Amino acid sequence: MGSPRRLRMKRVKTGVEPLDFLLPEGVPLNSFITLSGEGGTGKSVILQQLAISFLKRGFSVIYVASDDSPLSIMLNMKNFGWHVDRYGKRGRFRFVDCFSFRIKRSLEYPEYVTVVEQPSFLRNITDVLDSVMDKLRGRKVMLIDSLTDIISHAEPMTAIETVKAWRANYTKAQNTLVFTSFHFGIKAFDEIEQIIDYIVDGIIDLRFDPYLMQQGVLVKQMRIRKMKGTSHLTKWVYFQITKDGLKLIDKATVMKLVS
Repeated sequence: MGSPRRLRMKRVKTGVEPLDFLLPEGVPLNSFITLSGEGGTGKSVILQQLAISFLKRGFSVIYVASDDSPLSIMLNMKNFGWHVDRYGKRGRFRFVDCFSFRIKRSLEYPEYVTVVEQPSFLRNITDVLDSVMDKLRGRKVMLIDSLTDIISHAEPMTAIETVKAWRANYTKAQNTLVFTSFHFGIKAFDEIEQIIDYIVDGIIDLRFDPYLMQQGVLVKQMRIRKMKGTSHLTKWVYFQITKDGLKLIDKATVMKLVS
């Protein structure tokens, strides 16, 4: 039986200011975490900032692209000054492309992009993830954008069993930290959303402040609804997306934005 030292939970900071404020001790490495919110609340930007943050600290990163093409994602990241292609060339960053199968003409991608043929069969995605995981060395982070799109291709029970398998095989067995975006409020996914909320280790909620939204002003907020294995704050905090990524803003600044 392992010693208490060996059994100690390993945690890591995310490098995203609002998240690190809400998670003062960091997140356990063996966590499967959803970013849950409606469109426009910042889920994809958070995943992109997480990618560069972990790459800069020596992690290998797998980015599962389902809502947009790898090229579009890289161009968006470059607007923030986040250049992931250099890490791809060094073998520490990989795209798993579940988007480009929709594009009829052939595309030329660098070797660190693997296109999944027929991702509607979730087994095909799993096979590619298994292969990519085996090729990457050291500590790993997996980012999925978005889980909503991926599971929309499958029967509900198949989707649920796939999420369970990814959490077991990647997060728990291989100590890979997983963040995935999930678009809430889609009626067809109400039931599966509740089950996924139960399965995952952490849930980060994103929204527009509902009071200010009634006044026609969109100000983003986030909170930690659930996070196993670490202390966390559950209150809503304000943030904005700047040229340097996500930044916390206080109530006084919010009032200036809406005045």
